[in-house]
Amino acid sequence: MLFTSLTYLPFLLAILILYWLVPAPRRRVLLLAASILFAAMLGIQCLACAALCAGIAYIGGRWIGKCDNQIRKRSLAICFSFAMLVPMLFFRMMSGHSPALPDWLAGLFSGGMTGQNGFLAPAGISFFTFTSLGYLLDVYHGRIKAENRPGVFLTFVLFFPHLTSGPIARGESLLGQMTEEKAFDFEGIRDGFSMILLGYFEKLWVADRIALYVNFIFEHWYESTGWQLLLAILLYTVQIYADFNGYSLIAIGSARCFGISLQDNFRQPYLAVSVRDFWKRWHISLTTWFRDEIYIPLGGSRKGNIRRYINILLVFLISGYWHGTGLTFLVWGGLHGLYQIAEILLDTENRGKNRYFCRIRTLVLVAFAWLFFRATSFQMAVQILLRIGTRFIGSPVSTGMLPTQWAAIVIGILFMLLVDGFHEQGKRVLAFTDRKPWFVRGAVMMVFAFLLVIFSLWGSGYQSNSFIYFQF
Repeated sequence: MLFTSLTYLPFLLAILILYWLVPAPRRRVLLLAASILFAAMLGIQCLACAALCAGIAYIGGRWIGKCDNQIRKRSLAICFSFAMLVPMLFFRMMSGHSPALPDWLAGLFSGGMTGQNGFLAPAGISFFTFTSLGYLLDVYHGRIKAENRPGVFLTFVLFFPHLTSGPIARGESLLGQMTEEKAFDFEGIRDGFSMILLGYFEKLWVADRIALYVNFIFEHWYESTGWQLLLAILLYTVQIYADFNGYSLIAIGSARCFGISLQDNFRQPYLAVSVRDFWKRWHISLTTWFRDEIYIPLGGSRKGNIRRYINILLVFLISGYWHGTGLTFLVWGGLHGLYQIAEILLDTENRGKNRYFCRIRTLVLVAFAWLFFRATSFQMAVQILLRIGTRFIGSPVSTGMLPTQWAAIVIGILFMLLVDGFHEQGKRVLAFTDRKPWFVRGAVMMVFAFLLVIFSLWGSGYQSNSFIYFQF
């Protein structure tokens, strides 16, 4: 069940009404049942793999938590971590460069996301694997105590708002919330639905409408001009942000309706003044996961500059592999690692006095790397760069899209910039309605929802696409 499907909002509303009607001790059971149903609707293989990861993490956490011998404790952590990673690595390889599987075997995994050779991987396997693995490593390092209640732990892993594309949950922040008795909070529910509406706006109005142009240009890149390819790269930079931030807002808003706080996943990343600053603002839950579980254990910056540079590059190469097995993803990750090493060597964060120039420079570097993320092959990315440098002829927007469709894209991007500008200043978009009567606030939300439905779904050739990060 995608967030953009017609069934999600009725599903959310039904669970939300039941959640606040049933006695507090039974709410956790309801959330678990709803999360199991949500995972099953994504595919039995999704539910099975998520339950398997949760089971391995739960048993491993119990054993590690009871172990006093440090050598045996480390051995248990390595064994259980490897066992938890096997399903994700298996599906990574089988959906990437391995030969096609027999139909009867591929059929066992139907309902997931299709890989390059037709093999189907469970939706969101990387996200619930990292959630489970992060919990296991937190127990090993003594950051949290092992959870003894299997129902609570399974709810923590399967919690449906974050199951398929994050934010990646950490045990220390989410496990405790699963058992807290919460009072009904109308303001929290209102804020939650406000975030959901904003998420739908960014996904349906901005990301999916931009996708019409971006997909057409990348599918016909060999016929496109340099202007068209350059515009497609810039628009993809906006698309992937609107797409993934839209998902995160819907996920965080959905959780907030139940009185549960998920970690913010984005903080105006395209207003960053450096690539290092960008990664403090982009996909925050994954960035902090890699920092805590890979970069710091490797030694971080504690073992000299050369080791620090190697650690940075290694972490971002692993991040690239996490996104996909192709060379393009490794190049994308390697570029971001090299960007940060160059910034350290040149001390750009301290030398950059003009914040606007620093923001533009960072945006150009990030957009350049997104080309490799979007291209289907390294050769395609190189050929696109060559065409940009040699084929600057024709109009960048002559693809058959109507002027009204371009107007909708421009309005959507400007509204996103306005929202990010408010948030960057520490302001809330809905602050101007906080002191208004409840019916005024409700009317504002209803008007916004109406405009969202009308303008998001209107347009020739328009259709809602699955979230980009759903495949990871």
